[in-house]
Amino acid sequence: MCTSSNKKQVDIMKRSFMERRYLWTFTSVMFLGVIANIGMFTNKFSFHDDMNNLVHVGATVISGRWLLELLGQWSEDIWGVFSLPMCNGFLSLFLLATSSVIIVDILEIYSLGNCVLLGGLLVTFPAAFSVFAYMFTAPYYFLAFFMTVMGAYLIVHFRWFGYIMGIILVGSAMGIYQGYLPVAVMILLCASIIKTLSEENNPAMEFRRGVRYIMALLFSVILYLVVTRIVCAYMGIQLTGYQGISFLYMLDIYSIAKRIGEAYLAWVRLLTDLSGLSCSPFAIILYRVFTVALFVVGICSGWIVWKRNKYSGLLTWFMFVMIPLAANSIYLMGALSVEPRMQYCTAIALLLMLSIGEKQLCYIVSSRKVSILYRFFCRYGIAAVMVGFISVYLYCSNFEYFRCEFLQIQTKSYFTALETRISSLEGYREDMPVVFIGAKGISGQFMDNSFNNKNYRVTPYLRNLTSMTNNYAWKTYMNAYCGYAPHTRDSEAYETLPEIQDMPAYPANGSIRIVDQVVIVKLSAENS
Repeated sequence: MCTSSNKKQVDIMKRSFMERRYLWTFTSVMFLGVIANIGMFTNKFSFHDDMNNLVHVGATVISGRWLLELLGQWSEDIWGVFSLPMCNGFLSLFLLATSSVIIVDILEIYSLGNCVLLGGLLVTFPAAFSVFAYMFTAPYYFLAFFMTVMGAYLIVHFRWFGYIMGIILVGSAMGIYQGYLPVAVMILLCASIIKTLSEENNPAMEFRRGVRYIMALLFSVILYLVVTRIVCAYMGIQLTGYQGISFLYMLDIYSIAKRIGEAYLAWVRLLTDLSGLSCSPFAIILYRVFTVALFVVGICSGWIVWKRNKYSGLLTWFMFVMIPLAANSIYLMGALSVEPRMQYCTAIALLLMLSIGEKQLCYIVSSRKVSILYRFFCRYGIAAVMVGFISVYLYCSNFEYFRCEFLQIQTKSYFTALETRISSLEGYREDMPVVFIGAKGISGQFMDNSFNNKNYRVTPYLRNLTSMTNNYAWKTYMNAYCGYAPHTRDSEAYETLPEIQDMPAYPANGSIRIVDQVVIVKLSAENS
């Protein structure tokens, strides 16, 4: 008979073990996060949107991000808003580590090794290090990720008050960054699969749970849209068409079917195209192996549940078929272009396999009908695939920062040389206006492409020097890094002038000249 003293000791041991898995997860994120992103945290790589938002949180209400506006104002009042690589980077890692601990609980992962793999995958996944390209808003994005994960946790584990708070958190997180709603979709689908595998199957209960989760997502979106409309009306602002966000609520049967097709095609592209999450040939191989494993485990899991309850077995198979759709549910939101930072839900799909691997061992090790090979795969094969993903993404992130360093040096040298050529013109004065012609069509023929490695492609990190010189923020870069901020004029009035059309393109002699007290710089033959 178990005494109260023994029971208390067992409870203490259980709590100690639970705390250890959380600690290992948190430590894994912080440790591997530093290894993956030390290049970004100890340097200032600034381009694209970051160049225009060194002291601002970026687009807010106009892009439907009303909570980001409030947080930006709050931060400005307390300590200011700056694109600080070290401070913003470690704050982001802390928020991601905290989110990872919650995900460990939702996915019911208990193995310390699997906890380390979970944290490692979340922090090295391209959805993480691609956000650091937008360092000015990275902590806010990871706060939105934390709110989404916490909201999903409350929806899964609590009723009434917790459930309502979960809806509020998920809806509010969209007010910072809409791209993390699919994370809630994926987590709730994973929770449904895990509960179906873990419990004695009750079809009525499973149906109610599914409806409950779907309604939570629906109410979260409604909450976000209602508050967005109220804020826009109060501020007199009209949403832009950025990523189709102003058309989120405009759905019909055709558009829904089209978006579902795009979501499944996106999964196929993971297996074939060298881009995005499949940033290297090895990553493509890993996604192919994972897809095969997902199919095998899905079939076996459904069969195990089928033997307990046929309805639950069919539901299990259906949910596994839904995984690629949920992993790419960003397409259901009507996003016009999908970047890795919007695809964190794919990482959750990968992590689901860790949880299932643990549970399959619990269920079927004693079953004589299950092959030793399948049990071996559940124990070691899934973990090996996760190690592969962590390795390739860890290497990829470091390569991207390696390229950023050289790219930034080259860009600074390019604009410094350009400034020198302009200021050395005979008759040049500092008060002369400057007209840049062909700024969006600079050729890369004379530029070094040594670091334009075709085997690693992760947006938004730029490919080569032409990506910087032709970027919309190139003038801001030249102003900030070279200290050259001339008064510029629009080039449209000068492009058709005969003497301008006869000018060669930079850096040839004669590509920079003074015409009627205006400095003309012909960067390329193409009009800007």
